[in-house]
Amino acid sequence: MENENIDIVPENQIGMFKDIKNNIPVIGIDPSLNSTGMFVIDRDKKGYGYTLGYEIKFSTKEQKIKRWLNITQKILEIMEKHKVRHAIIENAVFGMKLRVKEIAELKAVIETQIYLKYGTVPIDIVTISFQKYILGETRVQQGYKKDKEKNKPKYSKEETREYLEKKEGFCFNNLDESDAAGMAKVLWDYKNMDRNSLSQTKREVLKTIDEKLEIKKGNKVKEKNT
Repeated sequence: MENENIDIVPENQIGMFKDIKNNIPVIGIDPSLNSTGMFVIDRDKKGYGYTLGYEIKFSTKEQKIKRWLNITQKILEIMEKHKVRHAIIENAVFGMKLRVKEIAELKAVIETQIYLKYGTVPIDIVTISFQKYILGETRVQQGYKKDKEKNKPKYSKEETREYLEKKEGFCFNNLDESDAAGMAKVLWDYKNMDRNSLSQTKREVLKTIDEKLEIKKGNKVKEKNT
C-alpha cells in the first residue's frame, strides 16, 4: 500500500498465565485515521503468554474512505497472521465532534469487515472502562477529579502504560499501542479467565461487555433500576 508506515513491537514473552480456563488469542484496536494502534495477546504451546504490538500510519493526504479500507485490510492481515478471531475496539466519546464522528465511521467499517470475515462480533469499550479495569476504579476516579476544573476527563494514558509495563510485562513503542494493550487485556480476561479469580471492579466491567454483546445480537437486556 502506498504511504504506509508500520511500527512493530517484537514478540515478547510475559510468563505463565494463571487461572485461565481457555486459550483464545485476542487483539485490541485503538482506531484512528492517522495512527491506529493494535496489540495481540496469546499463549504458546508451553503455556507462556506473549504479546505483539503494532501501529499503522497512513498519509493524511489519502482519501478518507481509502484510508478506512487500507487500515481495515491491514488489521485483517494481522489477525490472519496470528490466527486471531476476537477483537475489542475503542469507542471514542470525547474530543472534537468531527474527530469522534470520523473514528466512529472507521470503527464501523472495521467491525463490519471483521464480522464478515470471521463471523465474530467485535466488542467496543470506552477508555474509562478499560482504564478502570487496569488501574482500579478508585485511581481512575481520582484522575477525573484532578481535571474537574478543566471540565474534561483526565485519561490516565501514561499510568495505564506504566502499569502494563511493570505489572504485566508488556512492551510498547507508543501510547496508541498501550491503549490497544489495555483493551486487549480486558478481552483476554473476558475470553480466558475464571471470573471468580478477578476483583469485583473487573467483574463489573466484564458484565457490561456481556450486556453490549447481547444488544449487538439483537437481544434485550434487562434495564437497571435508577
